[in-house]
Amino acid sequence: MFAALPPKVEHFRAWIGVFAEDVNNEQDMAYVILHDFDPGLRWGPCRWMPRGSSAADMPQKGDQVLVVFDNYKDLWVVAWWPK
Repeated sequence: MFAALPPKVEHFRAWIGVFAEDVNNEQDMAYVILHDFDPGLRWGPCRWMPRGSSAADMPQKGDQVLVVFDNYKDLWVVAWWPK
């Protein structure tokens, strides 16, 4: 039974950041800046969920994001808010 468990269980956190650039359509991956790590470093590509298909529904540079790292160390935008 214990052989199926991962050798180390890591704790993942959520981070506040901003979109580093505009996202132009729902197929684009996003890039974010996490100021608590490094304000000059872009993280990504990140998966994200669109709110619609018009340009007004797409994230813009500077919009706030909440991101998490999954168990594969991939970054996901789980929520975003227009500036």
